[in-house]
Amino acid sequence: RGVGVTTDLGTGVPQVRGNARHLYQVVLNLLLNAMHATPRGGTVTVRTRHVPGADQVQIDIADTGPGIPEELLAHIFDPFHGTRKGRGTGLGLFVTYGLVRQHGGTIE
Repeated sequence: RGVGVTTDLGTGVPQVRGNARHLYQVVLNLLLNAMHATPRGGTVTVRTRHVPGADQVQIDIADTGPGIPEELLAHIFDPFHGTRKGRGTGLGLFVTYGLVRQHGGTIE
């Protein structure tokens, strides 16, 4: 798609306990959304870090796309909410949200 991917993987990040398939699906959904939102020549960046003082790992996925319009932010985790006009089901972030919550995590 002409989109670059960079990583900034933190040192000392502990292993995460959870369902490997579910966690794979979470990261895949977020990466696909970022790639679809990024214009040709843009970049998707994946960062990981251990949250100091907590038994948590943080994963950030950022892209150089135009961003989500303010009026849509409140609905991005709603089922069947999609912006790709006829492509996709609009369930990606809804499913991702549920899987993250099942693992005791948060997503924003």
